[in-house]
Amino acid sequence: MCSSVAMSAASEVLDEAAQPPVLQLVLSHRVLVIAIVLVFTAAAAGAAFLSTPVYRANVVVLPVQSRGSELPLGSVGNLGSLGALAGLGVNASRDTVEAVALLQSRDFAEKFIRDHDLVHRIFADRWDAPHSTWRPGWWSSAEPTVYDAYRFFDRHIRHVSEDRKTGLVTLAVDWTDAAEGARWANEMIERVNEALRQRAIREADASIELLTNELKSASTVELRDAIARTIETYVKSRTLSKVRPDYAFKVIDPGNPTGPKDFIRPQRALYLISGPVVGFLFALFVLISIQFITRQWNLTRI
Repeated sequence: MCSSVAMSAASEVLDEAAQPPVLQLVLSHRVLVIAIVLVFTAAAAGAAFLSTPVYRANVVVLPVQSRGSELPLGSVGNLGSLGALAGLGVNASRDTVEAVALLQSRDFAEKFIRDHDLVHRIFADRWDAPHSTWRPGWWSSAEPTVYDAYRFFDRHIRHVSEDRKTGLVTLAVDWTDAAEGARWANEMIERVNEALRQRAIREADASIELLTNELKSASTVELRDAIARTIETYVKSRTLSKVRPDYAFKVIDPGNPTGPKDFIRPQRALYLISGPVVGFLFALFVLISIQFITRQWNLTRI
């Protein structure tokens, strides 16, 4: 009888010695660990299924080639400086950089935000519509500004990427309304095209006026003929700009709404997996902290 009890006690001691200290700690407080894991799992599941879905709309475009590369001023002797004044010699890569830079610019985004009243929509959780006032946030009591909306818009809504191999540019818009996000993406491309088209028309008009004045003071027949040909080219370029809506970007694949289940956030599978894992790690941190504090307390009492 005694030997049986001794063997049983020895077996328990060996089993405890064979177990890692962390495992012993978890097993001895398994009820607390399970409770914390269940809380974190429930919270993750709630966030996964109760969060507002965010959808992504993509517009794939191809930058249009240079508008000034066909103007014949590079080989016309004395017209070199005149060509620089008229804005000639712009290559395709510069046109692409200009179009992409405008699409990514702060000024372009802030105009879009104002036109669609996105300040109130981006910070809807702080906007008290019935009283038309802003509620103070937990981090700041100041009212959100257009710049605040731009920062959120630039980081979380508008995304521009360029494929260096193919030259294709992709504009992605992330928004809670799939149809509205697709409309915004298409509209932004249209706005860039229209802005650069109007700018090209103004520059062509200014160049034609400059070259016309130079034509009046030209001293040789050869120079007059060269200026006249250049004016004709600018007139053709201006006419083409007026009738070509896809001035900077040619749309290859327009933005279309995705299905109701094709959202990019929240990633529910990731939430459901990370919830128990984070919960277990947090429980382990709590147990280790309690054990450390208990040991320190016992040492101070000795």
